[in-house]
Amino acid sequence: MHSTLQGDWPTADISVHTGDLTQYGTREGLQSAIAWLGSLPFMHKIVIAGNHDIGLDKTCTYRSALARRAGTYATPEEIDALIAAMRQYNIIYLSPEKPSVKLLVKECCVEIYGLPFSPLSIGPSAFMRPRTEDTWTEVGGRHYDILLSHTPPLGHLDQNRRGDHIGCDHFLAAIERIKPTVVVFGHIHEARGSDTLTWADGTTTALYNVAIMNKDQTLSPLTMFDIILRKHSMAATRA
Repeated sequence: MHSTLQGDWPTADISVHTGDLTQYGTREGLQSAIAWLGSLPFMHKIVIAGNHDIGLDKTCTYRSALARRAGTYATPEEIDALIAAMRQYNIIYLSPEKPSVKLLVKECCVEIYGLPFSPLSIGPSAFMRPRTEDTWTEVGGRHYDILLSHTPPLGHLDQNRRGDHIGCDHFLAAIERIKPTVVVFGHIHEARGSDTLTWADGTTTALYNVAIMNKDQTLSPLTMFDIILRKHSMAATRA
C-alpha cells in the first residue's frame, strides 16, 4: 500500500479518519463533514467516529450549549440518514455494529477493524465507556492488517498536558493479541506522533497518533505511511 504527496492531496490507496469529524457533533456539522470527506480524491475512505461526534451516537445524551450557534442535534432517524449519506459518498463507516471491512488493493487483501470508543472522561461524551468495560473483546484474536481507534492504547502516544497516560488498556491488549501491521488513532492531540512495537517473533506494529488540531487551533499536516502486504487472490468484500 503506497502514498505520495502530489499537490494539495496525497495519492494514496486508502485514507482513514479516526474520529472527531466535527467540533459539536450537530446534524449540520456532520452533513458538511460528510460532504467534504466525499469530495476527497481517494478510492477507499474509511471513517470512525470520535467523542465529539455526538450526532452519530444514538445513546449519547450530552449536548453542548455552544452548539446552538452551529445547528441542531440529529434525531435517531436523522442519524440513520447521516450514515446512509456516507454510503452514498462511498465512505466506509466503521461502527460498533459494523466494525470491519475487507478491501482489495493492488491484488492485496487489506483487513481493517475500527471502533470509536474512548474511556469515560469529562467533556463531549459520544461513544465513551467506563474504563473497566472491554469494548475490544469482540475482535478476539483474529488477524487484521490495520486497527483503527479514536483513543490511543494505554502507555503509547496517550499523554495529556498533565503528563497522565489516559489511553485504553483493553485496546492495548487487543493490539498485543492481533499484532496488526499498523494501528491508527487520535483523541489526545498533544500526543501526536508515531511509535513502534516489536514482538518476540521479530515482527513490528507501527502506531500513529494522527490528531491534527493543535492546542492553538492550528492544524498539523496529514500523516502518510506505507505498508507492505502479501498478495491475496480472494476478492474483497465489506464485512
